[in-house]
Amino acid sequence: MEQFAYQTFDSLAPRMELVEQAIDFDPHIARRYHVPGSPTFVLVDPAGKQLTRFHFEPTRAALEARLRPFLF
Repeated sequence: MEQFAYQTFDSLAPRMELVEQAIDFDPHIARRYHVPGSPTFVLVDPAGKQLTRFHFEPTRAALEARLRPFLF
């Protein structure tokens, strides 16, 4: 994953948290959220309900713009 992804999520804490999961080590998660491959970002609410999904953003600004509507 691009280094700016970690920095972006760090800057949004505590309103959003990054939980990184290797889908090849936990296929249950991949099936639950229909993750076809990596990288895939799946945003879920505190109850685990999927809010959105996307696969790649090329810059930190683009990633922030994608996440901003979902900040709690």
